[in-house]
Amino acid sequence: MRIIRSVLLALTLGVATVAIAQSSQAQDQARTFSVETKKSMEKAMGYIADGKYSKAEKRLKDVRKIKSLSPYEISTVEQMLGQVTYQDKDYKNAIRHFENAVSAGGLSPTDATNAELTIAQLYIRTKQYETGASRMENWLRKTGRQDVKYLETLVQALVQAEKYDRALPWAERWFAAKSPKARKHYDLMNYLYHTLGKPDKQLGILQAMTAQWPQERKLWDLQISALASQDKTFEAYQVYAKLYDLRLLNSKEDLSKLVQYHEFYKRFDIAARILETEMNNGRLDRNEGNQSKLTQLKRQAGITP
Repeated sequence: MRIIRSVLLALTLGVATVAIAQSSQAQDQARTFSVETKKSMEKAMGYIADGKYSKAEKRLKDVRKIKSLSPYEISTVEQMLGQVTYQDKDYKNAIRHFENAVSAGGLSPTDATNAELTIAQLYIRTKQYETGASRMENWLRKTGRQDVKYLETLVQALVQAEKYDRALPWAERWFAAKSPKARKHYDLMNYLYHTLGKPDKQLGILQAMTAQWPQERKLWDLQISALASQDKTFEAYQVYAKLYDLRLLNSKEDLSKLVQYHEFYKRFDIAARILETEMNNGRLDRNEGNQSKLTQLKRQAGITP
């Protein structure tokens, strides 16, 4: 789990930025600022442009106190407050302000949808993983979006919340769309399938991984384990035998086990050849037990001494 968490933490989490569409304001008279608030808003926007977020926040809070603000003005001010508090890394208040911007009812449908995405990402950023994931799921279903980066963010949040059942369908969608795929992406799918007890699907991932990283013994061992858990013992034996051809069986224990496997499946000629070869190479002891075993295997294989 520690490895998976480090992988997940390595995945980046973006937060949407907020922009004010001046052209749409000019076209829609219901979405304009009053004379009373316009100057203060322009001043606040100047502070934001200069990176003076604390001054911008103070000015915006003063504007927010005006009782005659329209829903559009309230939503815009709260949206900008969300932006400046985010820039100051005050994520808790940033969430509150973006929530207020949506609930005031003054945002356009597009702006409201964007704000909902930002809120979901901020919950995840503040490690409120389950809340953020729920908001992200709602956003994805509402918009029909399948962007890899948003699917990745959702999967990360659900795994951090240990909601593996909910994470899996999103993760499968994300994995299918991800290109190119890195090792960490395969590791995550392997982890989810293993954790949820899906050895058949885990096997598919492991087979893809061993095809890409054939010299990594641990991946082959995991594949063998997945096969054995499904009572596919003969297939597990075949995979183990393949490790010899890949030169991944080097210890006396591994080599002796391979000979025993071949003997069990009545591949006496192969067992005899490997035993004799490895005794000649010095990787297996030329002791009385192995000499006797070699004689027996050759006799069972019909090999003339």
